[in-house]
Amino acid sequence: MYRVDYSPETGTLTVWITETLRKSDFMRLHPWLDQYLAVRPSRAIVVLLNDFEGWNQQNDFHHYQVREMAESEVVQRIAVVGDPKWKTLMAMITEPFKHAEHRYFDAARVKNAYSWVTLHSS
Repeated sequence: MYRVDYSPETGTLTVWITETLRKSDFMRLHPWLDQYLAVRPSRAIVVLLNDFEGWNQQNDFHHYQVREMAESEVVQRIAVVGDPKWKTLMAMITEPFKHAEHRYFDAARVKNAYSWVTLHSS
């Protein structure tokens, strides 16, 4: 499951991913983000993996072909925050944003993640 929020003060888009991520969630999120970024460009994205349990094994994400998003060049930095065991998920999350710099932060370093994306996204 996911939820998205935008902070006009910082220009940061935050994506919360919680519980079990289904392939249908992932397939809806990418086109939605592409359309959203076309209307409200955000140079910084923070992905928070809160209470994340993984993905639905019946829908193997490894066979999901991620395409680059049309608006992906707008995004300069992406911070993924969560339990270190999900660090490998970062590649799947950031793949459509090939031009963006990305970094993984442990869950205790949420403030550092926001500082990193906002200080360096101009």
